[in-house]
Amino acid sequence: MSEDANKAVTATIALTNNPTCEGDLVQISATVTNEGNSPIYSWKVGGVEVSTTADFSSSSLTNGEVVTLTVTSDDVCSLPDSVTSSGITMSLTPNVDPTVSI
Repeated sequence: MSEDANKAVTATIALTNNPTCEGDLVQISATVTNEGNSPIYSWKVGGVEVSTTADFSSSSLTNGEVVTLTVTSDDVCSLPDSVTSSGITMSLTPNVDPTVSI
C-alpha cells in the first residue's frame, strides 16, 4: 500500500439549526471524506478542544467564538491524513442583565 493524494481526508462543517442568542443550543454537523473506519475528531472553540464526537452541540458559546473541526483519518492511504475545517464564527446576540432604577 502507498499513500494517495486522491484519498486526502476532507472536512466541512455547517450549522444545523439557527441559534440567535448566547445560551441557545448550537448544533454543528460535519461532512467528512476518506476518514477511514475509526477517525479521530477534535472540535475546537477558540483553538481549545471541547469535544471528540462526530457532530458538535453546545449551549455555552458566545458571540464571536470560532468553532473548527480537525479530523485525523486512520486510512493508511490518506495523504494528508489530517485536516482542519474552515471555522464558523458564532453570531449570537449577547445576553444582558435587566436593571431597575428608581
